[in-house]
Amino acid sequence: MTGEPLPRVVLVAHRYASHQQSGIPRYVAELCRGIGADPACKRYALVTPPERGDTSDCGVPVEHLRGTRRAVQLGWHLVGHPMLERLVEPAALVHVLYPFAPVPTAAPRVVTVHDLLPLRFPDWFGRVNAAKFRRAADMMVRWATHVIADSALVAGQVQETLDVDETRITVVPLGVASAFRQRLPEPRRLEVCARYGVTPGRFFIAVGYVSLRKNLLTTLRALAAAGGHVRLPLLLAGPAGRGAGDVQREIARLGLGDRVIVSGWLAEQELAALVASATALLHPATHEGFGLPPLEAMAAGTPVVASTGGAVPEVVGHAGVLLDHDDVDAWAGALVRLAGDADFATTLRTKGLVQSAPYTWERTAAETVAVHRRVLAGA
Repeated sequence: MTGEPLPRVVLVAHRYASHQQSGIPRYVAELCRGIGADPACKRYALVTPPERGDTSDCGVPVEHLRGTRRAVQLGWHLVGHPMLERLVEPAALVHVLYPFAPVPTAAPRVVTVHDLLPLRFPDWFGRVNAAKFRRAADMMVRWATHVIADSALVAGQVQETLDVDETRITVVPLGVASAFRQRLPEPRRLEVCARYGVTPGRFFIAVGYVSLRKNLLTTLRALAAAGGHVRLPLLLAGPAGRGAGDVQREIARLGLGDRVIVSGWLAEQELAALVASATALLHPATHEGFGLPPLEAMAAGTPVVASTGGAVPEVVGHAGVLLDHDDVDAWAGALVRLAGDADFATTLRTKGLVQSAPYTWERTAAETVAVHRRVLAGA
């Protein structure tokens, strides 16, 4: 990224530091590091409520809002005060990195919308959280000078659901962390796999919260339906989420207790090593605004079987196996084929590496800054 130095731009996030960094927190961290590498962005800052955690590698200076997280966000939701300028030094542009609250400011605004899942599937998030998201999304998008969406699908949903003109929306895809592109030495892969009771090249992996939202029941039922044709274990790599108890009960009901391993949250380096070592990544999510795990798996050279839900086909293209999210027989057939057809798996690996190559966090940062420049030029 190059260009004339930019004035002060504030990036606003609910949090930066998170012990279990995934999804949107990873977007915040990677975007900040990418922007921080641009000499033209020396006056950028990330603004968050007071929080614990290491922000030393953020890439841009971190500033904390005055007051507690609860008090500030309650005021923003209920009465639209205090103005951001009362809590931090004023900026020429404010970019809210996801609509967690209707952030009031006198500056031109950009807001990133990653998905509209709380509006489309409120039961996944609970009524209170869904209602808070609706208010934040409605107000932030209405106030925003420009909206960034992760995918063309989300851009279309924002246009239709929130009544935003397409000229005010830019699609900026997410990227792949360098850890997923590294080719690890065999001893390292063996070491990490042994820690979780799997063998390189002899297990399936599903990445994300262990929840009903990720539609893991289809994966479990497909594994059971494959029967003796596939004896590979399944590693569920992610923390417990809403509906984790239902997932555990289904594992017991299907008699898969000895074939399903639940790892809990994994640090990025360990997760990347396991994804790169898997027979295939399984991603049966009912709906996604982007689909980061399939993209990271393709970058790691791992075949992908994913659902056609949401923006996943946009990300995977023709480089993976795309199936209806609830077609258990089709998923079982894909597991059997990937476990036994080495040529097919090799073809998917090759296609996946090509498909994932353009997706970098450097590109995400550069295209985000380009939006900032356009907004500032028209402000």
